[in-house]
Amino acid sequence: MLQSSQRRMAKKKKQLVAAGKGTEKDYYDVYGSDAKPEVQWKLPEKCPRLDLQDFQDLVLWMLGEGKNPSWIFIKNKPLVSKVVLLFIPGLDAALFMSHLSLLRNLKMLCGTPQAVMALSPTTNPASTIGALLTCPRRKRKDLPNDTDKAVKVARTSTKKGPNQQSRVIQKELQEELSSLGSIEDGIKTQKEPTEGSSGDDADDIVANEHSDLRAPNDVSAPAFPASYYVLSKTEMKEHGYPMPDVTSPGSNSELPEGYVMTQPASGKKYPEMVAVDCEMCYTAVGLELTRVSLVDSKKKVLLDSLVMPTNPILNYNTRYSGITAALMKNVKTTLKDIQEQFIKTVPAETILVGHSLECDLAALKIIHMKVIDTALLYQHPKHNGNFKPALRMLAHRWLQRRIQDGSEGHDSIEDAQAAMDLTLLKVRDGPSSGYAWNGAAQNRKSLIAVLDEHGRRCSLVDRRSVLHQHATGSAHAVVCSNDEEVQTKASAEVNKPEVDFVWTQLADVNTYLDRRAQNPEQNAALVAEVAALKTCNEDDPDSLIDLPISREFELILAKTDERVKALYDALPVNAMLLVVTGHGDTACLRRLQAGIRNMRLKPDALSQSWMESSDSVYEELRSRAETALGFVTIKQATPEECKMEV
Repeated sequence: MLQSSQRRMAKKKKQLVAAGKGTEKDYYDVYGSDAKPEVQWKLPEKCPRLDLQDFQDLVLWMLGEGKNPSWIFIKNKPLVSKVVLLFIPGLDAALFMSHLSLLRNLKMLCGTPQAVMALSPTTNPASTIGALLTCPRRKRKDLPNDTDKAVKVARTSTKKGPNQQSRVIQKELQEELSSLGSIEDGIKTQKEPTEGSSGDDADDIVANEHSDLRAPNDVSAPAFPASYYVLSKTEMKEHGYPMPDVTSPGSNSELPEGYVMTQPASGKKYPEMVAVDCEMCYTAVGLELTRVSLVDSKKKVLLDSLVMPTNPILNYNTRYSGITAALMKNVKTTLKDIQEQFIKTVPAETILVGHSLECDLAALKIIHMKVIDTALLYQHPKHNGNFKPALRMLAHRWLQRRIQDGSEGHDSIEDAQAAMDLTLLKVRDGPSSGYAWNGAAQNRKSLIAVLDEHGRRCSLVDRRSVLHQHATGSAHAVVCSNDEEVQTKASAEVNKPEVDFVWTQLADVNTYLDRRAQNPEQNAALVAEVAALKTCNEDDPDSLIDLPISREFELILAKTDERVKALYDALPVNAMLLVVTGHGDTACLRRLQAGIRNMRLKPDALSQSWMESSDSVYEELRSRAETALGFVTIKQATPEECKMEV
């Protein structure tokens, strides 16, 4: 009787383990106390290079609906506790092989890498991340049974997912935004503001405890509130925002000349979000402020005033500003007057919204440290984050609204309201919204969303721009501004038992390569070095060129290697670590490509001679840039840990 009961218990454990629902003890009871997950490569001798999709398929097989990849097998797969995907852009195969001494931890802990084909030799990290963190949508008839159930659950859930398709937005957007308040009300009547006109006193404005930021039919606060999208001090500095001089804190000299800084509310009620837009005219010193408008999240106009510049106006810039000589005829309001009204209306705690807001704050000569910039909140449709999208383009695409469309110039109230609506839309739909510009993008689905459907908890530890695009659903988004923070915060995330998948990125290698490509002297020196080495290797053109690197780059590689080790050491036993580098030095290749293109447009004897040599350099750099690396490893228990488990 006892043996029969034991057999039934063993059978039940096998069934639980097969279904992926058993405890760790169940797994060891079934597989034995010495069982451990292992990586088994199934690559043929003449295996073509892998691609990014292969590594995504591996993640899906381990945690979701995927099939067993043909190039790899994971023995005792159910014992894998979680999957960590580390992205190190810029580290190509040639760089790795040439400088193994600087990357010994990566080689020792993660084993021999496999060659991985980049998306293109001129790709960038944003495109590569998109390929890794979005997957092709599967047809409904191709979904397995467990996925059918997950889809049904998702469809019947009362929680509205943040990653809405653009066609759904187009259908429901006008109705939903109208419930937040009339958007167009007041635009026509406010077209010609009077000098110094403003809305109600700021003291009468009530902060609404996030209620104005919720989706119209959602009574709960958004998973990512507006404060999530506020730029960090580092981001503000990178994008040219006016900043106080931190070298002399507490003194008047910490502010640039003529600037004022917003002050704390000191217990007074204040608006949680305010959008601003300014119009400028040309004077003897350049562009100066001539109109400013402030609106709150209910589209209420808080301030709309014309401003007389300090210097005489040389060009009214009417085509863009909407300002004419007739409008400015009797204006007496000065920049100082506007600064006083602005400080009274917008305290330091209020989130200031705008499009390329650094320009507006510079024109106002105001420093405010809590800002949301819609030019950074949404991505350009064609340039993968390399260029800022125009407000007009965003309003047309995401709000189905035409602005800045007339011959009379821009309307600062209309522009401020558009920026506010774009921000509210982002808060409602989540960080991953605002990126599906075309059919190709809409045919892909977030990897995080797929894992979420299978009950997998995900954490993304990366820069804010990546999280804005890819954090979705119940994913935990951890904002970092540098690789040191990534190492610390990712090491903490991988140790959380409830987390099944962790994405993170070490970007210092690629940041250095980008900076070098922007330096004409360093870029020219690299090209000359490659050309010289190619000449020396004419007898063996297929041999690997060992390019020397600077001391600075050596230190960056060594530090990146140390951070890989720190992350590996933080992994729990049986965690799988995938390291994908994505691409090599694509920045230099893009720069060289542009130079060759320009010379071909205007050829001469000298440029023709240079192009003949540069073509071979281009081919060398291309082959290096497009050959990335992929590592797969599983952290094994030490002998001491094995004894403890037994």
